[in-house]
Amino acid sequence: MIKLQIKMKKILFSTLIISLALILGPKIALAYDFGYALSDTEFVNKDALSLKRIQSFLEGKGSYLATYNLDVNGETLRASDIIYKYTQEYSINPKVILIKLQNEQSLITAKNPTEKALNWAMSYGICDDCSYSDPDIQGYIGFTNQIERSTYQFDRYLRFPDSYSIQVGDVITKYNQQYGTQTFEVKNQATRALGIYTTSLSGITMVKDYINTWFELAYYPNGSLLQDANSGEIYMIQNNKRRLIMSLAALYSNYNPNALITVSPDVLDQYEDGYAIKFVENTLIRSPKGTVYLVTNGEKRGFASGEAFRQFGFNPEEILDVGWGDLAALAESEPITISETFPVGGLLQAKETGAVFYISSEGVVYPIWDKSILKTNFKTRHFISMNLADIKKYQQGNPLKFQDGTLITSPGTTSVYVISNGQKRPFDSAETFTGLGYQWENIVHTTDAVLSLHSTGNFIDLN
Repeated sequence: MIKLQIKMKKILFSTLIISLALILGPKIALAYDFGYALSDTEFVNKDALSLKRIQSFLEGKGSYLATYNLDVNGETLRASDIIYKYTQEYSINPKVILIKLQNEQSLITAKNPTEKALNWAMSYGICDDCSYSDPDIQGYIGFTNQIERSTYQFDRYLRFPDSYSIQVGDVITKYNQQYGTQTFEVKNQATRALGIYTTSLSGITMVKDYINTWFELAYYPNGSLLQDANSGEIYMIQNNKRRLIMSLAALYSNYNPNALITVSPDVLDQYEDGYAIKFVENTLIRSPKGTVYLVTNGEKRGFASGEAFRQFGFNPEEILDVGWGDLAALAESEPITISETFPVGGLLQAKETGAVFYISSEGVVYPIWDKSILKTNFKTRHFISMNLADIKKYQQGNPLKFQDGTLITSPGTTSVYVISNGQKRPFDSAETFTGLGYQWENIVHTTDAVLSLHSTGNFIDLN
């Protein structure tokens, strides 16, 4: 399987032709991997939870910490304020800290924890041979100190890896009651940091097990382009399934690579696999039996006759031979007949007014109300000039909408929307927008009239 090594905002397009005749291998179920708790990217994702989300999480768990207030330099702060403050300062995922609070002192589920548990919330400074009364660790007492020192320490583990005993690639042995004694290889920096912090195996396994089960991951709307932060693989989200884009050619031909959202593997693992996207739009493919199809709009269309194939000027030398598996991954629509005028669709421009329309392969004409749609929806803009009267002879459709996955706003609104299933879904806040990895520069500014073409869907939030 080809891994597309494309970095967000800095995408280099290779001029090499990548073979499209690739087979999508089945996923293999792996045994429990003690050496990989979570990705390095996820470990340092300080924006994984907003302050509001941390507080609502504690409230939802019925945690004592939800109402635990402390005086910090004369200011009254909630436990959630302190967690948010120091995870932001040291760029540590607040999910990790919340899980570790449970791992070390059961503070997430505790309804009435002891003062000792609160004072040593993260067990920072405590070792197997240490006493709680040891004068060397008295400066670490207190919930605020525990959160600050532990997040600071995790940051140091990552920034100064050579200063600590465990390294990536080391084989270590740890024990806890659930799994017993386990010997395994440390596979990344995040797992290494967790392994250094506590001697028990649960310091790794609890984070691994709870990172997804405790925190419901937001599903990205249909049309979203998500890139695995570790592997570089790119997926298009469709019907809540992830569809691997198998080549750079398919990415650049069919989508806007500037709209890529980099996410951790943990996010992508929430989706089922859909069929891979292997072909460039308007590619000709041939089955082992010899039947020729045109790939268009993610579907395959056969030709009703050899005359229909020749009429549209297709070059037989451009046909790709593919296997049955590739064909099965494409839904089949109506065959192309000799009576069709635009088998791959097209853009029409009225000679008299300059108005632009999109005509589908079925011969339906859709008015384009604004240049913002034209620039966003179409990779190339080659117009066929026609008299307006001739354009009106075709079946008339509703004005064209934005494609799924497009971010839009207009002068008459203060909201930003993402298009999903033809609807505009507003973000509930700026922190949700950035927390999900969207980029402000990718917002398309359109007119109020075009915005009104899209009905309003549900809010997108981090809860």
